[in-house]
Amino acid sequence: MHSIGIFMYHPIELSGMMNIFKNEENFHHVKGFWVLTDLLNYIQAQPLDGLILDLFDLEAEGQLIIQQIYEKTPDVKVIILGGDKSGHLIQNMMQMGAHAYLIKGESTAFKLKEAVRKVFTGETFLDAKIEKRLWNPFAEDAPRRDFDFQVSKREKEILVLIKRGLTNKEIADQLCIALNTVNTHRKNLMLKLDVKNIIGLCKKVTELGLEDGE
Repeated sequence: MHSIGIFMYHPIELSGMMNIFKNEENFHHVKGFWVLTDLLNYIQAQPLDGLILDLFDLEAEGQLIIQQIYEKTPDVKVIILGGDKSGHLIQNMMQMGAHAYLIKGESTAFKLKEAVRKVFTGETFLDAKIEKRLWNPFAEDAPRRDFDFQVSKREKEILVLIKRGLTNKEIADQLCIALNTVNTHRKNLMLKLDVKNIIGLCKKVTELGLEDGE
């Protein structure tokens, strides 16, 4: 059972979104916000497991908002509803720790529920249209996909420990780093290596020749 918060910029939209999740058996607590400061104050006092953020009208401030959220509750799983204007902004928000990104106005209740379900099983979720733009080197405003990137030493260590079946907390304890740092590294690795889940990451350990943890 999970607790989830929903931030929608418009109260009427918030009411509709609350109706989608209020009867879901996997959530014991659904809390709605339409004032950002109310959300930030709430999660500082009472962390939530998941958070659906409507950033369609706040896209330019999206990175700052996500930073503020993770400073107050580093383990929350963030699902973003936004536009599809800037691939760079979307990629940056995912690299900062967001778990899913859907295009507002083009996403159905079914797709949103699917995204929430996946992030609570440790996966990331990108709207198919966004995913195509992010990884298409010829798309307008799409960030360059470079397969010659270097996986850092720390990322290699985390990949090997993931392959060994350690949880994020166990990895954080073993490497003496913050849990949120592990979460961020894992999300970045999924984007870098173009995989959707832990199984994909484990396969990359073998492909990259990291079985011995080098």
